[in-house]
Amino acid sequence: MRILSLHQNQLRILSALQSATRILGMTDRLTIVGSLGRFLAGQTQRVGDIDVFIDADLCKRYWDFLEILTLHGLTSVFDVIERPTFLWNYCRPSIAHARALTVDCCANAQGLKHANLDIYFKASDLSKIPDSSQWVHLLSPDDLHNLDETARKKKISKDHENFIINDLKNAEKVLKNTRIHDELGLRYDS
Repeated sequence: MRILSLHQNQLRILSALQSATRILGMTDRLTIVGSLGRFLAGQTQRVGDIDVFIDADLCKRYWDFLEILTLHGLTSVFDVIERPTFLWNYCRPSIAHARALTVDCCANAQGLKHANLDIYFKASDLSKIPDSSQWVHLLSPDDLHNLDETARKKKISKDHENFIINDLKNAEKVLKNTRIHDELGLRYDS
């Protein structure tokens, strides 16, 4: 019943995660981490954004996973250079990656955490995600606008390396105490 004390946006995100992992047959490939993991373990009363860690197998199906999440009302916070084949929407006119999602672009722009989903995975698993070789830390479209093809590729490559080092490697999660939540049917780690 503690689940019902979460914000409605957090409940929407959890419902979308349940649906996506069940449809893909990968409920055991996603683990809730961060403040929600601690909340589910009874270690905290406050939950910010929802953080999940996915394994290599779910990385291989990343765009299928994201497509289902978008059908449940989640939107990428950032645009990406190589867009998926399904209808792609984003909140901010910045180019980055597809690891930060939200159910409310306005709440996200105001810095409110309850509407956000952050997806984590091992840096070594990035290559398993199709069309992720140009995911970057953060670029403005103006950063690429007047560049020739060589300069554009160099700029993207440099920011891609920055993304791997600063966003992925520094944020890798180590799962220590994983359990299955009876009510959600999803794994969590406190």
